[in-house]
Amino acid sequence: MVLGGALSQARGMTQSYPSDAYRNSDDKRGFLDRLPPRSRRHRLLGGVCGGLAEAWDAPVWGVRAAVLLLALLPGPMWVVYLLAFIAMPAPEDRG
Repeated sequence: MVLGGALSQARGMTQSYPSDAYRNSDDKRGFLDRLPPRSRRHRLLGGVCGGLAEAWDAPVWGVRAAVLLLALLPGPMWVVYLLAFIAMPAPEDRG
């Protein structure tokens, strides 16, 4: 293992990790601050799928279909939707 590290240094190869780029960036917002707001325009239940579709620039029906497919998996998918509804800010909260 040490020999491999010495060879890569001798060849001028360096390895960087994504966490290094995050630590050095000026954007120190947390995960919850970077969540997209819920959608006011594409609201069916709570606007979670619409907000994700707007943030990902994807069709709303595609995000809703993906959520419905995930709901078929074992486990309480409604809990994940509820947590997303709570964590994502309302549209009027973003400035």
